[in-house]
Amino acid sequence: HEEALKRLDECEEMAAAFELRRTLLDIHAAQTRSLDALGRDADAAAAREKANSVVGAIAATMQDTELREAFVANAAGLLAGAAG
Repeated sequence: HEEALKRLDECEEMAAAFELRRTLLDIHAAQTRSLDALGRDADAAAAREKANSVVGAIAATMQDTELREAFVANAAGLLAGAAG
């Protein structure tokens, strides 16, 4: 998990530089899973918080209510899976 976190940090930098929000969401969810597995609860909570921030940013761009609600529900499922 430590090696995965190093790679995910690199990916996070690149995705942030190109403003790839959906990719950032996947990265933060993966970070959460690895941090949870390592027992690093505070770090996992921070990664989860970053992911939720990205969800909010993406959802805010969606004018279609059904689409926005489906996206938020899907993201919640992704993050619930990352909760350990």
